[in-house]
Amino acid sequence: MSAKCVADYLVDEDEPEARASPSRTTAPAAAASNDGAAAGPSHRDASTEEADGGLGAAVAGRAKRLRITLCDLLKVVSITLEADDNAQVIFETLNARGTPLLALDLVKNAAFHQAARQGRDTDTLYEHVWQPQLDDDYWRQERRQGRLNRPVAELFLMHWLTMRLERLIPATELFATFHQSVLSPTTDAETLIRELCADAQVLRSFDTPTPKSPEAQFFGRLVALDAGTVLPVVLLLFRSPEVTEDRCRRGLRILESWLARRALMRLTAKNYNRLVPRLVAKVKADLEHADDALLEALSGGEGEISRWPGDAEFTDFLRTREVYGTVSQPRLVMALAAVEARLYSNKTDIPALSDTLSLEHLMPQEWEAHWPLTDTDGSALEGVALEQAHTRRWQRLHRLGNLTIVTDPLNSSLSNSAWTMKRAELNKHSRLLLNARLADRDTWDEQAIDEHGTWLAERLVAIWPGPDVAGWT
Repeated sequence: MSAKCVADYLVDEDEPEARASPSRTTAPAAAASNDGAAAGPSHRDASTEEADGGLGAAVAGRAKRLRITLCDLLKVVSITLEADDNAQVIFETLNARGTPLLALDLVKNAAFHQAARQGRDTDTLYEHVWQPQLDDDYWRQERRQGRLNRPVAELFLMHWLTMRLERLIPATELFATFHQSVLSPTTDAETLIRELCADAQVLRSFDTPTPKSPEAQFFGRLVALDAGTVLPVVLLLFRSPEVTEDRCRRGLRILESWLARRALMRLTAKNYNRLVPRLVAKVKADLEHADDALLEALSGGEGEISRWPGDAEFTDFLRTREVYGTVSQPRLVMALAAVEARLYSNKTDIPALSDTLSLEHLMPQEWEAHWPLTDTDGSALEGVALEQAHTRRWQRLHRLGNLTIVTDPLNSSLSNSAWTMKRAELNKHSRLLLNARLADRDTWDEQAIDEHGTWLAERLVAIWPGPDVAGWT
């Protein structure tokens, strides 16, 4: 029955315009036909008379509101899409002032429509499978990946499609790609819906790993590395029953090492989205040995866009290059926190590392007032000797060996104080083993920076082994 017919059926006959309307009078007998085409108005009049006389004014009022809603307020838009039209873009444009329409909403509609055509119990499928996993506000929260913020649902669908199809999927083509490459006419829609929801649960679990577990360590460092691009590989490792827990954890360590070495050496990440589909394909080809497949794929990278720096190159960079101001501070904090964590043992009575660690220069950036340049006997330097000493100091000021982490930032006056006072403050403000080791030094100068930088580099090489397969046995 059309909206107009429903309105006529429920019209309030007390309205003057209703009584005056010819369409609401009894049809003449001559208008009746053998096939009952004229039966509608007669049935309508009988019903409205009953409503007016027997059901009372309340029902008539509700009928009037229903008529107004259907005839005046309800707007129906019919859009016919061509084969090459992008439904997601079209609906986002139409819905610009309403709740954002996500690609996942279109995926749900298409999948459930096919499930209904296949005779599935879509109500039960929605209530017990889709709704508990994918129908809450979590998926509409925005999260940064790269330079852009996107809803978590879009990121999930992007990672899921990349994992499944082994190719890069642009954010504007998520639904079109799903409809064309995943939801074929022969696809079992219920199986597909269950697969999507199961994988969504896996991806969501990445936000809440078991505290102090290898997984928690990996995902915590992944945030500092800003490397969400690799999540299709991670999702594949976690969702595949062929991948044992030990091999999954080893795969995470391999991936983290490759990412961390490249990030600390400032190697480009701009082509990771093109590399990831190839990694997915390599791992898929041998899921039972997923970690070995990942190691082989990453070890074979060449050029600036994918190579895995070796031990000698990595060590030399950390010892001799300025990192403060060129490597992001979250990544430097991550590296120093990784060294701190490696110093712990089962007998170490130290709480979990704070999420608010900050960087501190050991020799301050404003060193002139309390850190004079002197000869070995303490006498002031002059001329060429002073100039050379000045150059050596500035070359080392922003190296890794002159940085540490603190749980509470020192105020500027203490931060710029002489070493004897500063090391006491480091002990006071921090229970970190890294700083306890530093506080054992009576002096802090260029030689101390070099020695500490070498010590840190050696530990980071051990934490994040290089591409040499022997190092991963």
